[in-house]
Amino acid sequence: KDLGVKRDREALSMDIQAAHEKCPLRLKELLQAENFDFLHDVIGIVNHLDRETGELEDYFVPRYASPE
Repeated sequence: KDLGVKRDREALSMDIQAAHEKCPLRLKELLQAENFDFLHDVIGIVNHLDRETGELEDYFVPRYASPE
């Protein structure tokens, strides 16, 4: 899917992986999501990820986060 943001694939992959370690994601479902929901989660992760701790800040919870 085209994100419309200028991030290289490796950095984006690392952000998603870091978020997934602290906030497990339903990755297969995310890949099949409607564009709006996909962008909400991916851009939200990019914008709210603390890259030192891997935590998502500002109370952001991806729509495709696994239920606890």
